Amino acid sequence: MEENLNTLLNEILQQCFWDYSYTAQDIDNIIKSGTKDEKIYLLKKIILNYKEFFKAVKIFDKDELQELLSEIPNGCFRYEFQNTRLMALRNHYLGEEYAPKRLRWSLR
Repeated sequence: MEENLNTLLNEILQQCFWDYSYTAQDIDNIIKSGTKDEKIYLLKKIILNYKEFFKAVKIFDKDELQELLSEIPNGCFRYEFQNTRLMALRNHYLGEEYAPKRLRWSLR
């Protein structure tokens, strides 16, 4: 399991922090003992950049992930696809039932 975590942390580094000088240990430290703001920052970077974001958010404990997701307001990202990712995570982990406009059924 530890090897899978290291692989995931390295993938997060490559996809989310390519332009920073973070290490896998830095990311692991944020997960284990970072402040709430640091964890929200990491979660936002994953939502923005990580290809398989549902896989990557599993680095957080489920209860902690729910708390972090509740701190990020819907619509806070610049692009629709990023807000769609956030809504998908909130729907799954928080039980919300929001759908982006382009995916909603409409009655005419």
